[in-house]
Amino acid sequence: MAPGVGGKEPDGFQGRPLDELDGPEFLGGIGVSVKVGELRPRPELADKADSSAVPCVFAPDDSRVAWSCGDRKVVILPWNKHKNCLVRDNCRDADGSQLCDQEVVLSTGLEVCAMAFWLGLRQPTDGRRGSWKRFDFTRTPVLATGHPNGRVRLWSLETGSLMLELMDHRGAVRDIQFAPDDSLRLVSASADKTLKAWDLTDDGNMFKTLSDCRSPVLRCSWRPDGKQLVACGQSKLLYVFDMVDYKRQMVLEGHYNEVTSCSFTCDGSLIVSSSHDTRAIVWDAETGKPLRTLFHLNPPPRLIFAAGENGAWVKAAVMSRAMCQTATVCEDGLVRFWHPWQSWEEPALSVPVPRSSEEEIPTSCAYNAAGTVIAVGTSRGAVTFLTVPKYIPPLSHLARRAVRRVTSGRQVEQLPLPGAVRGFLCYAH
Repeated sequence: MAPGVGGKEPDGFQGRPLDELDGPEFLGGIGVSVKVGELRPRPELADKADSSAVPCVFAPDDSRVAWSCGDRKVVILPWNKHKNCLVRDNCRDADGSQLCDQEVVLSTGLEVCAMAFWLGLRQPTDGRRGSWKRFDFTRTPVLATGHPNGRVRLWSLETGSLMLELMDHRGAVRDIQFAPDDSLRLVSASADKTLKAWDLTDDGNMFKTLSDCRSPVLRCSWRPDGKQLVACGQSKLLYVFDMVDYKRQMVLEGHYNEVTSCSFTCDGSLIVSSSHDTRAIVWDAETGKPLRTLFHLNPPPRLIFAAGENGAWVKAAVMSRAMCQTATVCEDGLVRFWHPWQSWEEPALSVPVPRSSEEEIPTSCAYNAAGTVIAVGTSRGAVTFLTVPKYIPPLSHLARRAVRRVTSGRQVEQLPLPGAVRGFLCYAH
């Protein structure tokens, strides 16, 4: 297996090959999370890692992962979705056939603060573009990278070459997200306190600036239907935007310290956020009402401790697109898994994140598209891949998820159903 383009290992890249793993033990069991891979930069690069950056992202089809390995390089590694691991660790699919193991190295020339995949439209349409354009992103798979100089760069996944550079931000680009509705919109979040929307059907033209945030914006997340966007930054607030009219819809207040991440559920009905106040909060995406609080210290600290150093800063919270499962990572070194059909008072499972020292803390987490593996990034740029614990959700939860995919909370309130049923469908209990 080639560790890099042309079989050459990139500078700063230190792979961690695993023993050949296969069979049921490789995937873990019911209620069990198993380490299935690790990526770790060389020590001299780990010391320079940007602890606020997300070091690893999955492609939407689980075909590959992108890892910011340091030294201003990004490595695109093939992912074996049949075995839930990197192809370099197991290169056989479910039928035993050999998988392509070529890895691509992008020399970005700048530190990488954010990354996002775009693989083209699921059903490309020849007549979509209307007039001649320089690039056809309906068919072109790319990786977008955000940089400290305020620029967003689009790289070809086929050739590894730079295709396009988007320039308008005046501060570091901390997050970038492609719209999940195939509208070819890209949103970037920046330290200049703005979010910008770019139109890839028009060669990346910047067509809207959202400047309603009061502090640097660190994270953003699309609603699955592309109609809303939630953003957070170096403040206690979250901002929800209408991405049809491009206006601020709501400001969510409830955290006592800096908000570190935000994410929608797969049905678009809930938002989960994490904060340095030791908590993650689940919000109603339609009304902005807080529904549940996920405590990482019990008993919860008093306000004066929640607003300062408390030893339990929650660094990230993310919702699985497949199962509506929530994962959180905390500076206590644990990744916690929470389920909406169980009590929110305690996590279903807590797993320690492998670390080289006590100073290395988990700072990010990301599910793969299938919701079977989670990648946990650390303050030293390392990434650990863990299987997601398997649980069988009750039929009531699956029914609620199906209803909420097509029915808003206000529509649920109008249904001729008992109050307890309406409350259940609205995640009130």
